[in-house]
Amino acid sequence: MDILLKKETDPNAAPDFVIDAARIVGPIKPVNGTCNAPTATTAKYFKQARLPYSRLHDSYLAHHACVDVPAIFPDFDADETDPANYDFRLTDHYVQSIKDCGTDIIYRLGNSMESGPVRFHNQPPKDSAKWARICAQIIAHYNDGWANGFHHRIEYWEIWNEPDADLGRPDMPMAGQWAGTPAQFYELYSVASDLLKRQYPHLKIGGYGSCAIDEPSRRVFFEGFLAHLDSHPHALDFLSLHAYGDSTEKIVNRVNYITTQLAQHGRAGLELVCTEYNYIWEFENIWPKLGDPNGEHFRQELFDSMRTARAASYILGALITFQNQPTVTIANFYRTDNGVWDATWSPHGVPEKPYYALLAFSEAHGLQQLACATHANGLHALAATDPQSGRLVILISNYTGIDREYELRLENLPADARYRMERHQTDDRRNHEKIADQTITPGGRDLTLYLRAGSLTTLKLTPTG
Repeated sequence: MDILLKKETDPNAAPDFVIDAARIVGPIKPVNGTCNAPTATTAKYFKQARLPYSRLHDSYLAHHACVDVPAIFPDFDADETDPANYDFRLTDHYVQSIKDCGTDIIYRLGNSMESGPVRFHNQPPKDSAKWARICAQIIAHYNDGWANGFHHRIEYWEIWNEPDADLGRPDMPMAGQWAGTPAQFYELYSVASDLLKRQYPHLKIGGYGSCAIDEPSRRVFFEGFLAHLDSHPHALDFLSLHAYGDSTEKIVNRVNYITTQLAQHGRAGLELVCTEYNYIWEFENIWPKLGDPNGEHFRQELFDSMRTARAASYILGALITFQNQPTVTIANFYRTDNGVWDATWSPHGVPEKPYYALLAFSEAHGLQQLACATHANGLHALAATDPQSGRLVILISNYTGIDREYELRLENLPADARYRMERHQTDDRRNHEKIADQTITPGGRDLTLYLRAGSLTTLKLTPTG
C-alpha cells in the first residue's frame, strides 16, 4: 500500500493535514503511561512500548492486595516508626517489576476500589496526621532505603483516589472509595500533603484522582477543595484527574474547566496528571448499568468493544489530545495488568489493539513536536522530529472519520530532500504492521494516504542524504 505523491502542491487546495517541518512547538510529553505492573509475560511489551510512567492503584499481586496503605501497614494503632509493623514484601516485588521495565512510578497513597457486600478501608483515617506519617515511612522505604528498602527516586505521590466518586449515594457507608464527608477529605489532604512536602520538599505531592470532575456534584466538591486549600497549609504540586469516555472533546472541556477554576484560585499553570482514562461508551446511566445483576450481556459487549481497533484509534486520539493540552504533563491508560478493565492484553498476555496505540506513540519518544493542523473531522494527527538527524514521525488516528484518501502536506522541507518512508498500520486486520517502505521526495508535494475508519497510521521518515 504505497503512499502516493502528487506532482506538486496546489496552493489553492486545503489538505487534510498540514505539518510545518520548521516550527517546533515543544517536546513530546510522557502521556503514553499506564496503570499497574506487568506480568512475566507482558514485561517485554512494557519495554517495547517504552511506557514512561505506571500509576499504582487497584494493584494486586497473586490475588493479594499490595501498594495500599492498609496492605503495607495493617494495624493502624501500631507504632509507625517501627519497621516491624510494615509488610512491604508484595509491594517490593510489584514495584521492582515495573522499574525493571524502565518505567517510572506514580504512587497512589490510599486504598483500592472496594466492591462486594463488605467495605474494609473506605472510611477516613481516624488520625490524619498519623496516616500522613505512615505515608512518609512508605516514601522513605522506596526512596531512602528505610526498612531494607530502595532508592527508586519515585517523584510523584498522589493522595487518594476518587473521593468524589460516590457523592450523594443513599448508602454512603458502602461507598467504594470514600465514605466520609467532603470536609473530612479536605482535612486529610491538607494535613497529609503539608507534612509530606515539609519532609520531602524535592518530591511532587498532589491528588486527588478526581472522578468526572466537571459533572455538577463533583464541581461542588472540587471548588470546595480549592476553597479549603486557600485557607489551610498544604501542598499541591499537581492535580490528578480521570477521563473515561468516547470523545476527545470531553477531555478538552474537562481540562479547560479545571484550568479555569485553578486560575481563579491563583494556581494558573498548575501541572495536571491524568491518572486514569480509557475508551468507554458514553451515555446516561452507563455506570449503574455496569453493576446491574442482569447486565451480563451488556458488559460482555462493552468490554469486548474496549479491545477493538476503534478503541485503539480513540486511545491514540486521546494521547494526541493530552499532548496538546499545555498543562497536562502525564497521562496513564487504565489499565495493563489484569481484569476486565485491562484491554491491553488477552488473558494469556497477547497484546490487544489498544496496546498498539501506546506502541505507536512511543515512536515519537524523545522527539520535538512540530506544528500540525488537522482539517478532517474525526481524525487526530501528531508530527515530531529529531532536529539533529532530521528524522520525522507522523501519527494519525482515524477515529470517527470515513474511509477515503486524505492529503498531507509537509511544509518547509527542501524540495530535493529524499526520505525513506515506512508506514505502519493498526486496524481490524493488522497490528502495527509495516505496509509500505519506499523512498520519497515530499518537499513541495502533497502526500495521499488511504485511511480507514478505526485505524492508526505511523509514518517514519528518515533522511537518505
